[in-house]
Amino acid sequence: MKNLLLLMLGMLTIQATAQIEISDENAEEKLLVNNDKLIIVDFYATWCGPCKRMDPIIERLAEKYGDRISIYKIDVDENEVDDALSVTSIPTYYFIKNKETLDYMEGAMSEEDFEDLSLNMVVFQVVLQVLVVLKERKVNLVKIVSMRYGMIAML
Repeated sequence: MKNLLLLMLGMLTIQATAQIEISDENAEEKLLVNNDKLIIVDFYATWCGPCKRMDPIIERLAEKYGDRISIYKIDVDENEVDDALSVTSIPTYYFIKNKETLDYMEGAMSEEDFEDLSLNMVVFQVVLQVLVVLKERKVNLVKIVSMRYGMIAML
């Protein structure tokens, strides 16, 4: 029984920390890191209906991909980070990896669309990293594509 209670308490703790609230004071420290994880920044307001609808979607994404994605929330009414980034509507989601903003998206969306968008950001960054390494090693990309697909293609 004791073990079951500890397990349940541990699960509650994990769920409570899936999305981390940040502020102006610690935004730079949390967002400008080089750790190869995709960072999603959720700009929201407590009174925003679409923001509230997105909360469970973001929670499930955080639980599912917590090892590859860090999700932070910033209340636009309590902070000024949104002003610095010219956030004009909420919810707005910024996608950051290794200190670089990959993209941002405004508005609520379905769980499937949000998950696809997030995973596409991860895949896009990996593909770019592979291309950079191949270019640094002076690998003939045309030859690789030709061998793989049996045709000539230019990259």
